[in-house]
Amino acid sequence: KRYNLKSTKEKLKEDETRNNNSRYYNNGNDNDFQLNTICFNTVLHAFAKKGNSEKAMEILARMDEIGKNNENAHPDEITFHSVLQALSLSKNPQKVIMARDILRRIENSHISGDWAVIPS
Repeated sequence: KRYNLKSTKEKLKEDETRNNNSRYYNNGNDNDFQLNTICFNTVLHAFAKKGNSEKAMEILARMDEIGKNNENAHPDEITFHSVLQALSLSKNPQKVIMARDILRRIENSHISGDWAVIPS
């Protein structure tokens, strides 16, 4: 068998890249890469498929936090759909109350003029 072994230098470079990439998530405002609605929605969709409502709500809160300084990272219809899907599959006993709060948030956002979120 032949193995393709990477040199130590290549491995170190990969580790450095991985460490640099982790800082992008932490501040969300790097010039080379910015978290945006699509990034958040992709992660939310993964949690929604597993019914992980706690993580979905954490991601939504993080999105709200970053969205204060990044106009490209605001929740949209897809965001809320994923959170509601996560809640629907969750075993969380508070899921109905949490879903109702999300629906109210969607409705209030639309009423206040946020046309990115339309209740359907």
